[in-house]
Amino acid sequence: DIPFESSATIMLYTSNGLVLKEKQLGTLQRGIHQYQFNVDDFPNGTYFLQVITGDTHEVVPVVVTH
Repeated sequence: DIPFESSATIMLYTSNGLVLKEKQLGTLQRGIHQYQFNVDDFPNGTYFLQVITGDTHEVVPVVVTH
């Protein structure tokens, strides 16, 4: 949930800090947004999704299982 209009970036990276995917989303309006990454070519494991909006950084784990 983005509390106010802000530029946004999302990044998916490994536990070692290697950035696998990054997407600049531009300016987003306040509210809830969705974005999908294709992880079909990633091995099973835990990755981390970082969402950056304005001065806010949030990191959540993402578990990939095929």
